[in-house]
Amino acid sequence: MAHAFTSAIPGWLVVVARRHVLSLADLTAAEAAELGLVTRRLSVALTAALDCQKIYVACFSEAVGFEHLHVHVIPRAPDLSPDERGPAVFAQLRAPERRWVPAAEMDRLATLLAGHLPDS
Repeated sequence: MAHAFTSAIPGWLVVVARRHVLSLADLTAAEAAELGLVTRRLSVALTAALDCQKIYVACFSEAVGFEHLHVHVIPRAPDLSPDERGPAVFAQLRAPERRWVPAAEMDRLATLLAGHLPDS
């Protein structure tokens, strides 16, 4: 798991499969179960740490250079405009670099989230 590097949304996380797989269908049952638990734990931590209204979970795995399974776990803040909600939130990955979450903030969020991760 890592913070999305080009995101304008603090806490936009990406969960990457440990082995190279192209889709959810390529996961073993155990890997799929673990992915479900991981996304739930991250959702709980993001909700507690960032007071977001919703957590979006999405995977497409089709962008050039990113054709492997990776799952986006995206906190949706209450003040995100309606035209940027749902799938439109991906525009936040194309924001100008001046709006990207700085590395120091990513580190601070990682520490904050670790304190909110449930055991299961």
